[in-house]
Amino acid sequence: MNGSNQASEFDPTDESNTKTNRADGFGIVAYFANNSVAANLIMGLLLLGGLISGIGLNAQVFPTLNPGIITVVVPYPGATPSEVEESITRRVEEAVIGIEGVEEVRSSAAENVGTITIELKDYVDDKEVKDDVEAAVERIADFPPANAEQPEVERAQTVSDVMTLVVTSQRDEMSLRVAAESLVEDLLTLPNVTLVSLMGARDLEISVEVSEQTLRRYDLSIDQVASAIRQSSINVSAGELRTDAGDLLLRTNQKRMFGVEFEDIVLRAEPDGSILRLGDVANIRDGFVDEDVIQAFNGQQSLLVKIQKSETEDALAIAAQLKDFLSSYQATEGMAVDIWDDQTDILEQRLSLLVRNGLLGFALVFLFLVIMLDLRLATWVAMGVPISFLGAFLFFAPFGVNINMISLFGLIIVLGIVVDDAVVVGENIITEQEKHGLNAAATLRGVRGVFSPVTIGVLTTMAAFAPLLFVTGTFGQILGSVPIVVILVLTISLLEVFFILPAHLAHGRAWSVGPLKTFQDAVSRKVMAFRDQVFLPRVARAVERRYFSLLCGICMLVIAGALVSSGAVRFIFFPDLDSNSIRANLNFPVGTPFQTTETAANRIIAAAYEVNDKNNGTAFKSISATIGGASRSGGGPGGGSAMTTASHLSSIAITLQDEPLRTLSAGELERQWRQATGDIAGVESLSFRSGFFSGGAAVEFRLAHQDDDVLYAAVDDLKRGYAGITGFYDVQDTFNLGKRQFDVELTPAGEAAGLLPGDIARQLRNNFFGQEVQRIQRGRNELKVMVRYPEYQRQSTQNLERVRIRLQDGTQTPLSTVA
Repeated sequence: MNGSNQASEFDPTDESNTKTNRADGFGIVAYFANNSVAANLIMGLLLLGGLISGIGLNAQVFPTLNPGIITVVVPYPGATPSEVEESITRRVEEAVIGIEGVEEVRSSAAENVGTITIELKDYVDDKEVKDDVEAAVERIADFPPANAEQPEVERAQTVSDVMTLVVTSQRDEMSLRVAAESLVEDLLTLPNVTLVSLMGARDLEISVEVSEQTLRRYDLSIDQVASAIRQSSINVSAGELRTDAGDLLLRTNQKRMFGVEFEDIVLRAEPDGSILRLGDVANIRDGFVDEDVIQAFNGQQSLLVKIQKSETEDALAIAAQLKDFLSSYQATEGMAVDIWDDQTDILEQRLSLLVRNGLLGFALVFLFLVIMLDLRLATWVAMGVPISFLGAFLFFAPFGVNINMISLFGLIIVLGIVVDDAVVVGENIITEQEKHGLNAAATLRGVRGVFSPVTIGVLTTMAAFAPLLFVTGTFGQILGSVPIVVILVLTISLLEVFFILPAHLAHGRAWSVGPLKTFQDAVSRKVMAFRDQVFLPRVARAVERRYFSLLCGICMLVIAGALVSSGAVRFIFFPDLDSNSIRANLNFPVGTPFQTTETAANRIIAAAYEVNDKNNGTAFKSISATIGGASRSGGGPGGGSAMTTASHLSSIAITLQDEPLRTLSAGELERQWRQATGDIAGVESLSFRSGFFSGGAAVEFRLAHQDDDVLYAAVDDLKRGYAGITGFYDVQDTFNLGKRQFDVELTPAGEAAGLLPGDIARQLRNNFFGQEVQRIQRGRNELKVMVRYPEYQRQSTQNLERVRIRLQDGTQTPLSTVA
């Protein structure tokens, strides 16, 4: 007989069965109980294979999220938000809203750019939807409008930050840029580093600046200057000559790559034989775009170098290689390179926590078991922890799980659960062996006695976590690895307690002897006395008064519900964990002069130094500021770093000292910094944040209406209402009026002169915004060549009155005459 038939004939009361050292019945469990070699082979496979698999797993801070978002970005240089909305965002919205798989379409119309964000439904192929979006945008008639650039359709990238370096300089901005680009090139030579980018750097540009006076003196226009450059700076193939000696290519290669090379471009030949060149009439500036941006680190100008990773790359391996590289890196003279943000620090802390908890759990389990039970049982029960964990590592890769904060969280959750199974099974085996002798039959009897409750207990735990497998969206991606980790570890735990543990307990004799045995017997007697004299009588009394016991249970449920509903026990989706940094974001109305933003930002920075001095210099490690832009860096899922440039924005980030040198929490230091800063006149919003997770606003509403006036009034009413509620702060909205503007319209004289509104608009745009002549690829950078007025003629409204408009016959007239 085999399997169940043998099990049916097994009589626990038959003493003859306890005489033998073989366990019959109970199928595969009996096989492993009788075959310790097979059990040890399984144990070795789980331990060694799991260790090798665990070492090979990728490590990252948080799971790589696929946000299911497609963005359409259309740069529209020189356009106002209303113009962007009318010509870009509304048209794209109407074109993509009906595409299959699109859940929601949002748009943002800002100065110079329109951004359309398309949120996808669950379980759709985002690559296919992206192709549909591109096709829909291409079908829009007369799109993009004149002077706008081609649309950029992109899927949100599944990349995450690893480390951000800061390059500081005591020299000029160009030297800093060259040093930072050199660092980027060196980093890209590292085997594990593939994604490196600069943050805080102004784009390069060649600006050809011609004043209005010079244009009038030489009877030129911006159009003529731009045309001459376009015709002279070229690289054109003219075919080939197929001679008997071989083929020869014909090429005109006169393309200029640097500003100084544009000076000899011929604008025209004069009747007297002289030549008018570009250098005679223009100031050619080979430098940075005309933006006011300051990136500073501890008071020195700086640039940030961001290192990211793709989903398949290992964050810990990249960080280790970067740190090894930096330890021997020699920066250019006058430059310095430091680590500004290391996202792997918290991952290493959680790995250390898991190892410490695992060792502590192993030691505590072993200690408590050895106090009351035999040393052999304590040893093999405690071995259930490494066997279950390392065994689960074998299956992490096939199930798409890697080492990150969330999977480590799942391991920590299940750490205490895996021990319970081994304790229950092992203790019951020992109990049966004490009754029937130290043999395999008694071991099998012990396993059979608890097989059903242990199996059902583990399955119910799996069932409790299993629903997380079916959660969709971002939340599902964040927590998706937790149920997989729990189910895998518990499955290996069942394998260990039913196949491996009985084989180790079925053979041999007790290990506890001498003083240890005497101590165990004494502790056991006291525990049994407590059980029989204190615990069991109270259990019996509770059973006798079952209605009173039921009432007490109901009362406890009511009290628990009351605590939650009253707010005494709060529900927080993500706890506001203290970060190792504090950030302040400053936002003035659009169009605010850079000098105003800089003054306010310097006040916030001074307040930070004041708080640090108040705490004896032990609070802050470094202060990084972006003035004329806003840098974002946040932890948690979906966190990351990015930068937006605008004269009305500023952000200041403080890196805190490590504890115990720093005695105050990040939240308390944030409060002191906020208080030291005080109120800033004219600011639209000023927010401080010290939490680790970049989860956005605690309360957020989205308002929509066809009538802008009604919408603005509703927003103001809502803001005033919430500003009056205690505990609410940083109440702000995303609407801004934008910059002030001059509206230019033709006068009757202008119409009589044959001008059209487009003629005025084109000439004013060429003069003040500039005309893009060409783009040059210089190394890793793409540069624009722009022709425009000098900077001093673009800074005053008085210069607008001096502008001359060219008529159809080539003559010029003041702008004030025709518009």
